[in-house]
Amino acid sequence: MNSLEENVGDSYPSHFFKYTPIEGWLPSLLCGDSLLFSSRLSFNDPFDSRPGFKVTLETKEGRTFMQSKLRSRTQLKPAQRIMHLRRLEQLQKRQTTDSNEGVNTLLDSAGILSLATSWENPLLWAHYAKHHKGICIGFHSNIGIFRLAHKINYEEMMPILRRPQDTPQQMLDKTFLTKSKCWEYENEWRIIKPKQTQYEKDVTFSTNEELKRLMLDCNGPGIYKFDKDSIESVTIGMRTPKEDEDFVKETMKNLGNHVPLYKIEALGMTYELRRKLIGVY
Repeated sequence: MNSLEENVGDSYPSHFFKYTPIEGWLPSLLCGDSLLFSSRLSFNDPFDSRPGFKVTLETKEGRTFMQSKLRSRTQLKPAQRIMHLRRLEQLQKRQTTDSNEGVNTLLDSAGILSLATSWENPLLWAHYAKHHKGICIGFHSNIGIFRLAHKINYEEMMPILRRPQDTPQQMLDKTFLTKSKCWEYENEWRIIKPKQTQYEKDVTFSTNEELKRLMLDCNGPGIYKFDKDSIESVTIGMRTPKEDEDFVKETMKNLGNHVPLYKIEALGMTYELRRKLIGVY
């Protein structure tokens, strides 16, 4: 999930796009100071990043895992330990999202940036850009953190975390890079920033200096800086109020990034969108 070498070739998009409302923090975003990585706790889809959970008792590793869970509860009375064991056995039989606290802590503490691959998706404008009243920011995919994006897999079946076999990396992949088939129209890509200890930051990507530099600020959900030169375009929605449009234009003029500014227009008697160049600011 963290190899630059994986993100090359014809299948990797040339640009990524972020649909967003127009808010007071826009200047901070356009100057590279404010890119929000969200927790899965804030997602609008209640199933997003909520995989099933299954403990495998049939393997040696599974039995060891169960025994360690019981040892961690030595303060329980014998009858309580038996009840706890039965609960764990039931957890193994049904594929449930009620995973243990350690797994939930790992997954809750990861930051996620969701990206699209086009600016002309009407549903994305409606869902994420304030009903076509917001903007869509384009990014070069070959600059900085945008080189670390990974494509979402859309599946009919919910992914299952298998303990104890799955590594933390496998759990992150299954959790954040798989969504229900009904969301396939989004064609989403994601950048993941799991919260890492200082030791993990010191040893991760030790053979790839560029990746190590990009991932040193892996601190989970929150605001991150990014290379402002990665901004490729800004597109205003077709319903954006004039005062908001003027705010975007004035912000871009003040920053002087020399980025094209477009406005969405309807294309004749079709459902297609087109964008008209307003200027370069």
